[in-house]
Amino acid sequence: MGHSLQTVKKDNLTVAPRIVLLLSAIIFVSFAVKISIAWITRDTVSYFDEWDYYERAVGILEDPNCNEIYRPPGYVSFLTAIFWLFGKNLFAVKAAQVVISTLSVLLAFKVAADIFDQKVGMLAAGIFAFYPELIAYSHYLWRETIYIFYLLALFYILTLASSEYRRYRIVLAGIACGTCAMIRASLADILPICVLCFYLIKKSWRQFIIIILLFLFGVIFVIAPWTIRNYQVTDRFLLISTELGYAVWRGLNVLIDYGNDYRVYELFDEPGFYEWDDIIFPGVKDGRKINWPEGAEPNPVDSYRETIRRARAFALKNPCVVLRRMWPKFCILWGPNSFVIRHLRLGIYGKNFTAGKLPIRVYPTPKPALTCTIILIVVLSYCFVLVTGLLGMIFHNMNKKSLLLVSFIIINALIFSILTGVSRYRLQLMPFIIIFSAYAICHAREIISAPDMRIRWSFFFLLLGIFVTICVRYSPIIFDIFLH
Repeated sequence: MGHSLQTVKKDNLTVAPRIVLLLSAIIFVSFAVKISIAWITRDTVSYFDEWDYYERAVGILEDPNCNEIYRPPGYVSFLTAIFWLFGKNLFAVKAAQVVISTLSVLLAFKVAADIFDQKVGMLAAGIFAFYPELIAYSHYLWRETIYIFYLLALFYILTLASSEYRRYRIVLAGIACGTCAMIRASLADILPICVLCFYLIKKSWRQFIIIILLFLFGVIFVIAPWTIRNYQVTDRFLLISTELGYAVWRGLNVLIDYGNDYRVYELFDEPGFYEWDDIIFPGVKDGRKINWPEGAEPNPVDSYRETIRRARAFALKNPCVVLRRMWPKFCILWGPNSFVIRHLRLGIYGKNFTAGKLPIRVYPTPKPALTCTIILIVVLSYCFVLVTGLLGMIFHNMNKKSLLLVSFIIINALIFSILTGVSRYRLQLMPFIIIFSAYAICHAREIISAPDMRIRWSFFFLLLGIFVTICVRYSPIIFDIFLH
């Protein structure tokens, strides 16, 4: 297990019949489990952003010419297409997401097999297929399921390009990257990884420039039509949507978002906004919704730019606040809490939290024994995957392809620790952590018996100690149910 950066040269394109059979079984069972849960929860209430996505999709369905620019178009368009085909049927949405989540199992196998070997790929596919949070999100109205699909597709294309440079692969990488941006409206975490990949595979600076141009062509091919449409709607240049501006401003201004992880606000002393003044986006002033006179409401793109300016000004004015809040946000991001636990503890699987506009069937809140069992499964599976994932990241033989995964995890951890620490945001990192977890399990004997690994073991136990500290801090709000 050397320290040098290596290029992986092995043929993982030919899959043995036994692997095909086993992978097919994993995919079939995974689909059966997810579609069953989707059916059981088919009428469960939509919560927070889920309801917002639903309303925006219905708005577009009823008025295709509506001027929607706040949300990125990717997921809203997905919902709109499902509603257009099947009516306002939430089960149809969940079934479509189950199909996409199941296809992601295959992509997880391909990425892991290409970086390491097919044994690791098979185990990674198995963990990915039955990881509780990934199963749960396939029946939530959140964009994570389809975003993870395209994210895995992007990394698979990048690993292929790292093995053998082909121009069409670079263009496809640009298309996949652009599609990810249309779902999440952010390129800050993806672009550095793509540039790093292209830098590692270049043979000359001339080739590097050609690769960048091909990649940008793919990105622009996806995003440009929507950008042009935004200009026609707002008379301003807006790349994708205005959501990012408010998200960045809010992420810097507030430590804890009450609407996210279960009771997490009880752990910290600063639950409210640090600064909240004047207008931050159309229709809101001093934190309250206002009615603007006709023709007087600001251009939403101007308000978007103002939120970006204020976010930047806030960070420059209050650097100590930003730095002080990084640790609690880091704890929230990596703590064992999750939206699955929140839904169980708040009874969202059994209560009607909306005004009855959706066809909702009220289910009884899960009994304490069932709730405790599910919480234990969710928490223990997360802890196991994260700890073994850390082992895999620290002890694997670094190569050009695995470097992309490690860099992506580090960049996202840094971004979310600065902005918004929410357990939901780590979900897009879990497929890659699962890949390293599968590597650690498959190579456990080599890791344990490897000589001269004191530095790596020291680093691992340091990170493990930090994670244990976070878990202990979270224990009261997660496990207090076992005391009742």
